[in-house]
Amino acid sequence: PHPVDDSVADRARARGIPVVPGLRLRKHFALGANLRDLWAMPRLLRDLQIDLVHCHRGQDHLVAGIAVRRQGLPVAVVRTSYEGVPLRRTLRNRYLLRRCTTRLIDISPTAATADAAAFGLGADRVPVIEAPVDLSRFDPARPRTDLRAALGLPPDAIVAGIVARVQRRRRFDVLLAALQHAV
Repeated sequence: PHPVDDSVADRARARGIPVVPGLRLRKHFALGANLRDLWAMPRLLRDLQIDLVHCHRGQDHLVAGIAVRRQGLPVAVVRTSYEGVPLRRTLRNRYLLRRCTTRLIDISPTAATADAAAFGLGADRVPVIEAPVDLSRFDPARPRTDLRAALGLPPDAIVAGIVARVQRRRRFDVLLAALQHAV
């Protein structure tokens, strides 16, 4: 949020990392915030002498891509797609990837090949940086240790887990009720 006063910014400052306020970069489309960011970003890029903007999501890609292109700034715009599957062929993605993006980084060769073909990009513009995940740890055929004992749970205990940030809209109450019902 603007002004920057969230815990990430506080942690960055505590570690001596400079925090640059002035952009909202909303996760979801918000016309007002996007327009303010489009107005502010070129000045920040020039003032801070930024050479490269790395985008992680569609919204920041939209704002950065348009801001750099409209102003004709000598700034590389790089987008990373973390899904491992090709990006959707939306009008926005077609515009951004063809006209406002220096490189698209994919985490799988299959996605990179499909994205290059779908958006008319040369293979040199869609490098692959595979996800730094030890896939052998998640191999269902590997021998498993029983974590119940390590957690002090009886061997017949029913255990469920989920990896996600707890948010009301994710309706964890439904998950917990379903687990209770299953038990």
